[in-house]
Amino acid sequence: KTRAYALALGQIYVNLKGRERQGVVEPGAAYDSLRNELVRKFGALRDPETDESIVRHVYKREEIYNGPYFSEAPDLVVGFERGYRVSWQTSLGGIPPEIIEPNERRWSADHCSVDPDLVPGVLFSNRPIDSRSPHIADIAPSVLRRMGIVPPADMDGRDIGLR
Repeated sequence: KTRAYALALGQIYVNLKGRERQGVVEPGAAYDSLRNELVRKFGALRDPETDESIVRHVYKREEIYNGPYFSEAPDLVVGFERGYRVSWQTSLGGIPPEIIEPNERRWSADHCSVDPDLVPGVLFSNRPIDSRSPHIADIAPSVLRRMGIVPPADMDGRDIGLR
């Protein structure tokens, strides 16, 4: 009777009839309604100690995924605010007892399930780049062009003009 379940790092899947072995949610209006409900509920989560918002944005699959493996993408991806993330147990397939728990483990460079807008990244290059806002998806087509290979039409990213 589960309508949705989470896997890994903030990925939510709807238990969809016709896709999941024991799916219970009808495709169409019921699917859309459940996703909208989950977006609202995750968006309303607040830290009980600070009253800070926990979730920055919940992305619907069509907002961030495309391509030949789109059907395997999660239905929703939770983008947490800075300072919040899925629990260590959740990322390993466990279910923690609390919705919000303190993170008392020391960690570094870990942005598991933090909203991508909060993790811009850094691109180091030994060549000048013509683009003012390169994206990680731009690296592969740029390198292919430098090697004299035309990137496939369905490849994400664009040539950022490495000189």
